[in-house]
Amino acid sequence: MRHRRILCAVAGLALVCASTHDAFAEEIVLEGPERDDWTPVYDGTGARTFEDGTDAHPYVFVADRFRAPIYNKVQRGRRVIGRFWRGAMTVARRARTWRRCNGRRGRWYALPNGGYLCNTYGFSRARGPASNTRRPDVDRPLPFRYARVTDKGALRLKRLPRDADELHTLETRDWGRKRPNVVVEPMFGDFFLSLDRRENKLDRTWFRTVRGEYVRADALKIRNGSPMLGEHLGDHVELPIAFVHHEEAQPVFCNAPDGLEACGTAEHHARFEVDRQVEIDGERYVVTPRNRLVATDSVRIASEVRRPSKVPSYAKWVHFDLEQQAFVAYEGDEPVYASLFSSGKPGRDTPDGLYQIQRKYLTKTMRGKDAVEGIYHVEDVPWTMYYRGPYAVHGAYWHDVFGNTRSHGCTNLAPADARWMYYWSRPTMPKGWHTRLNIVNGTYFYFTD
Repeated sequence: MRHRRILCAVAGLALVCASTHDAFAEEIVLEGPERDDWTPVYDGTGARTFEDGTDAHPYVFVADRFRAPIYNKVQRGRRVIGRFWRGAMTVARRARTWRRCNGRRGRWYALPNGGYLCNTYGFSRARGPASNTRRPDVDRPLPFRYARVTDKGALRLKRLPRDADELHTLETRDWGRKRPNVVVEPMFGDFFLSLDRRENKLDRTWFRTVRGEYVRADALKIRNGSPMLGEHLGDHVELPIAFVHHEEAQPVFCNAPDGLEACGTAEHHARFEVDRQVEIDGERYVVTPRNRLVATDSVRIASEVRRPSKVPSYAKWVHFDLEQQAFVAYEGDEPVYASLFSSGKPGRDTPDGLYQIQRKYLTKTMRGKDAVEGIYHVEDVPWTMYYRGPYAVHGAYWHDVFGNTRSHGCTNLAPADARWMYYWSRPTMPKGWHTRLNIVNGTYFYFTD
């Protein structure tokens, strides 16, 4: 049978075709989202901000350590409720108290968004913009530049080698039983680092990490993160939605006189509304509103569920379907966003149940042991939201298999999806804060099998 070539594209979730002369299209392409503009730009400068003081908060402080603490009060029994990233700046005013801090060497200052800092413990007075400190770029899905260590055993150094002799000693590992003090560790296992800038010395190219350590550039492979992006729901996009989770393009089928025939492809991350599901000759398919068919095992389906009785009608909550590896975010009973995720692999299962966000981190370094890979060390995991002990929902820049189990128990989201959820969820992060602890009334996470 001869078929006229028909070119189709996706506008939102609607399949738009240039011609309909035949009973089915010879070539249909269901495309994934275009995110070419989100890849982090690496210009070696980093994102730095500086705010002038105001009449109400006339003092300007800069965090001089990576975990500069913010307290809930200045009286006894105070606790840490948040932290600033090294180099972050904030305005503050003198707290109305006679109490001193840090061994009575410091004074308390009140922040505009609540909380108190000690001016000699984690903070110092700022005279101008912070320098030599890479700040997270909160305007992009990935707040830093990241890389995987591909040379197993590569050295992470506290500083660059001073001279050729020291470099030779490090490269030949001719140091006997005692490791040189300049070596942080040989990186055996699965290591991912957040990078500050590239430097050259002793005819070698190095990357300086965000924390000021150094690694040979040829031991690293840059990771730009997944281009996956979820779908905003509303009047024109409704559940259920199918997402293609296979990395390879999947066939699209159309009805023909002799049965189904392949008429196009569905790319990785492509999505479309599901009109119905059918079984034909023992195979199951999802059907688009335009009567195109894709094999059910090629997709994950995000569907609407009822709000749990313990979630208030006004609250924000997210349903994570562990079977489908798809989530839907809700505001009350209204679904607002849907996408894929990756939960714990077999043996490291993600727990089901209803939880609330307890802690939020703009980035969080995670380290542990894996039965196969040994030590895993992942720096500055972005947009991290803990809800139960060590379990968290966070961005993952090291893989692109969302819709399939992958993690050590946490819930991996594509970076753009994780950033959306981090800022959408409650509570919000006060400006400049990197960490918020001891959260009460956080957004609900609902996990079901």
